[in-house]
Amino acid sequence: MKYAKVENGIVTMISKMPVWSVEPTDAVPAVTTTNDEGQVTVLQPEVPAVIGIPDPDWIEVDDTVFAGFIDDGNGGWTAPSVTPPTAAELRAAMLPLTRRQLLLGLLDSGITSEAVEAQIALIADDTERAVAEIEWANASEYARTHALIVSVGAALGLTESQIDTMWEAAALL
Repeated sequence: MKYAKVENGIVTMISKMPVWSVEPTDAVPAVTTTNDEGQVTVLQPEVPAVIGIPDPDWIEVDDTVFAGFIDDGNGGWTAPSVTPPTAAELRAAMLPLTRRQLLLGLLDSGITSEAVEAQIALIADDTERAVAEIEWANASEYARTHALIVSVGAALGLTESQIDTMWEAAALL
């Protein structure tokens, strides 16, 4: 069993332990003493007290319920519908590679830096070629969706899927 905080019919948090809140209760009375002359001495002042109670915003649920689940209104829970990300969204979310990671990843796949530079040298437009040469030689990190990565990969005969696989492996280097 676990506990869920539900807001507007949606589980927003899960806890393995019961969640408690505090509620004021009667204070612990002061402890006093009176001497023979009638003077009162406070030995312990009155102390405000609280008690722990189960937090009413949390309910007990079974282990199959997770954050994001929706109350079906019949005592059950349904998982939210999730649309899987597209290949383009996954690519855009890939972490950038350092130059070292990129070069080692290419080499692991049998592609040398010279092969990449040869493809860049084939770019017809002088300005575009110069920009590509600068990007290739001087970038401190490379984004998976950068135009240079996409175009050189295609020129080397690699599919988007093959580049994705190489990218993921290089990210671990």
